[in-house]
Amino acid sequence: MNIKLEIGESVIQYLKKDNIPMNLAGSVLMILMALYHDNYAFLEQLDDRNKEKQVMLLYQMLYRKGYIEETNEEELAEALYKLTEKGELFIKYAESTSMIIESPPSEISTWIDDYIALFPEHTRGQRNLRGDRDSCEARMKWFMKKYKYDVNHILAATEEYINSQAASEDGHRYTVTSDYFIKKGTGVDMTSRLAQACEEYDPNSLTPKQDLSRDTI
Repeated sequence: MNIKLEIGESVIQYLKKDNIPMNLAGSVLMILMALYHDNYAFLEQLDDRNKEKQVMLLYQMLYRKGYIEETNEEELAEALYKLTEKGELFIKYAESTSMIIESPPSEISTWIDDYIALFPEHTRGQRNLRGDRDSCEARMKWFMKKYKYDVNHILAATEEYINSQAASEDGHRYTVTSDYFIKKGTGVDMTSRLAQACEEYDPNSLTPKQDLSRDTI
């Protein structure tokens, strides 16, 4: 679901008083809101659309002004930074004084549940291979823009991957979660297991071109 945020005048004045450049206000708000709502998929997309140096400069500015702090090494976080108390209070204020409008659902939202359902159901003591729906949808939007595979091809290639994992000696021990299967990492470290599966999938063959069962987490 896409969100449109109409910022209240008092929020703009707050940022001005804190010497936040107005040409960066939109990016600042998006980063802080994504951190507040644990929307790491959006942060990855933001990194993809901007040069790494530009994004890091934004993080450094927010760090200097006390909105964010570095995550501890002991924390299993997907982001390098987290909100400080100042950052959390600001976002709560911004959301309470601004208008949030939900846009109509995307076309991907009509079939993303079918994609997720291909992954094994979560059982007690096991990893949740089905991942997060919002994260899957955001990553799939990125995938559909970058690659030109249709829905049927994506679902069939994914099903072939899942079946090959189930048939392996290790079962689903090393199966990639549904969201990371689409896209994992950012920049030069970004990988797409789904892109590889789609490339290897042959709709005219009953067997995969390559053994897909040797994945790592």
